[in-house]
Amino acid sequence: MSTVIIGGGIIGASIAHYLSNPSSSSNAQQDYKIHVIESSGHLFSGASGYAAGFIAKDWFAPALAPLGKLSDPLRLCHFLHETTTSQGVQWHHPAHVVSVTTDPTTKIIRSVTVLNSENQTEYTIACRNLVICAGPWTSRVYKTLFPSASATDRPHISSLAGYSLLVRSPRHSLLHEHDQYKGKSHAVFTTLPEDDGGFSPEIFSREGAEIYIAGLNSTEIPLPTRAEGAKAIMDKQQIAKLRKVAVQFLGKLAENEETVNEDDLEVLREGLCFRPVSNTGLPIVSR
Repeated sequence: MSTVIIGGGIIGASIAHYLSNPSSSSNAQQDYKIHVIESSGHLFSGASGYAAGFIAKDWFAPALAPLGKLSDPLRLCHFLHETTTSQGVQWHHPAHVVSVTTDPTTKIIRSVTVLNSENQTEYTIACRNLVICAGPWTSRVYKTLFPSASATDRPHISSLAGYSLLVRSPRHSLLHEHDQYKGKSHAVFTTLPEDDGGFSPEIFSREGAEIYIAGLNSTEIPLPTRAEGAKAIMDKQQIAKLRKVAVQFLGKLAENEETVNEDDLEVLREGLCFRPVSNTGLPIVSR
């Protein structure tokens, strides 16, 4: 029987990766298949591709610390997608599960019905295992598929919106990355006074001489239907505010204290994404 994973972000991709690994006991089962259902047409257009993806050094066991230094969320997601695809995992996107069929006697899941969002066709996937890891959309998905579930049984996950910029600077080139920093990454955490923005910017260096800056967050921006819908509701004033801060930290230094830094940054990407937040602030892993 197959496993269907709803949500093709970092969690769903990681689950698919380990289940499809040749050493996994699941792969020993005959006719066992893994399906990842992702609603967005463009993979990793949510927090998995746009958030900082930062894990503090003291969160790692000593054996995993070297791996943590190499973390880059978007590149990791693409790696997992390529790896799982090569191991037989089937990715369905843009698509979403519209219903679940269970055995009337045992209540065990038998299949799911999937809607292809491009051509509006429905099809059925037989499965025994269903994993819901749809980030801030998890509560919506659960309520849609299990409408009779009580409020206490439903996962309560809200969203935290955050803006980000991915930039390059003449003072952080590939030459600096290879020769001066020798592959080491850097992170800067700071807090600005109210007059200068009133938030806490986070800055990370990434492979390819890229610099990521974020920290401008909001709990009031409504969650779009799909992750890629964030582009349509992106506030350009907020992006401009973040860019001003980026220039303050990363721009060409001003000649004197009476002038501001020069904006000589190359903006590679502007982003708005929604991260999942539980009531406790801790991950939810349940059955």
